[in-house]
This record gives sequence, C-alpha cells and structure tokens, in this order.
Amino acid sequence: MRLKHPDLLVILVITLLTLTLGISNLRAGNSEFETLPLWMAPLGILMVLFIPGYAITSAILPHIGSERILLLSLGLSISISAVGGLALNLTPWGLTPTTCVTWLSLITLISLIYAWRQRGSSTKSFEIGVPTLQKENIAVFGWAASILLGSVLITYVSSIQAETTFTQLWAIPMRTADNQYEIQIGIRNEEKRPETYNLYIGVDGRRLEEYPEIPLESGSEWTTVVQLDDKPSNSIRINLYRVNDLNKVYRWLRLSPEAFK
Repeated sequence: MRLKHPDLLVILVITLLTLTLGISNLRAGNSEFETLPLWMAPLGILMVLFIPGYAITSAILPHIGSERILLLSLGLSISISAVGGLALNLTPWGLTPTTCVTWLSLITLISLIYAWRQRGSSTKSFEIGVPTLQKENIAVFGWAASILLGSVLITYVSSIQAETTFTQLWAIPMRTADNQYEIQIGIRNEEKRPETYNLYIGVDGRRLEEYPEIPLESGSEWTTVVQLDDKPSNSIRINLYRVNDLNKVYRWLRLSPEAFK
C-alpha cells in the first residue's frame, strides 16, 4: 500500500488536535489543563518525547533510515522540550501547559511544512512498513526505550504525589497615623484537614497576648490585630502551637524593634 507521506499526515493530525485542545482550554479558562480526558495522555507524551524531533529530522534528513530517525526524534524532542521550557520560563507568559503546547506545536508545524517540501522534491516514495531492526541497533533501541519508559514513570509518579501541606503564620508590624504601634497577625491552614491552634505573643518572657484554641478548616485563615502600648524595645516572639502537641512550637516569628518604622 502506497500513500503520499502518511507519517507526516499522522503527525499533522496529532499536532493540530493537540493545538486545538490547548487553545480551547485556554479560552475556557483552563490554562493549567486541570481537566483533560484520559485519552489525551498518550498524545501529550508523543508531543513532548517524539513528534517535534521526528518533524525536524524529516525536514533536515529526508532520506535517513527508519532506525536512525526514531533515535534522533527522541533525542531532539527531549532537547526541544527542555530548551523551550527554560526559554518560556523567562517570558512574561511563563511556563504553563498552554505555552508549552503552543511552542511544541509551532515548531512541529514549521518543520512539517519544510519536510513536505523536501519529500515533494525527492524522487523516493514513502511506503508504510515496520522498520527492520539490526542486531547492532538492539542496544541503542533498548537505551532509547528505557529513556521513554523512565520519562513516563516519572510523569506518572509526579502526578500522583500528594500535595505539600503546611500552616502559614505571618505578622506585619505597623505604625499608625496617630503614632500607635500594632501587629497584624494571620494564620492560614493548608494542612488539608481541620486544625486547632494556640497563639502566644510575648516579649522578654512576658505575655502580651494569647489566643487559645483557634479552630481553622482546611483552606481557611484567621487574622487579628495586637495593639502595643509603645514601640517595643526588645524583640517580640510569636509562637504557634497545635493543640494536639502543645509542648512543641509548630511555627514561630520574631519581630525586632527595628521592624516598627
């Protein structure tokens, strides 16, 4: 069976499909690709690890053998993804799934146009078939397959890792317009579960304020303002405890007198 550049046609369809999905998600406000169908995962892996390199190799070396083009495609695609990620991270748009898809798709489309012209000016035809694997290439193909498998495993493990949980404690020392001194203190619970806290504010071993049993749901925050009689002459210590472990300071802050300007 003979077709006119069926490999380039398949790559063109995948690239246009990926680019269309990226643009539609961007217009829908889903720039981080938070919700995608499962069948898109193989296309994403191909776009990152194979397709751009294959398009570039076909454009530059239209008569290269099947075994070599597969190896070059893998190496070039990984390099393009890595360099493109570094470059996008320096742009105002940043490195996001949308910018990454756009970058890889544009590189692929430009290369496909040139590859099509190169194939058109060539007298050789392209036939569908399975590339022959010579004995001397088995080790090289094994190395390439291990890189591909490792990349897929790393992507999978990263996707199922639990999110980092934490409790945020902050304090903002302020001097008001009427020359009064105060501290704005806040707690935010990102522990993915409800927590109850004790907050202690003191200076030189003397208690200024204490807030026992502050309940916070996951994702919620609590704030207060502590009024001071005068500008502190010594550092103010702010300790945060969890009620299930009051013997251990969970978060702490220290405000020096110079912080109150």
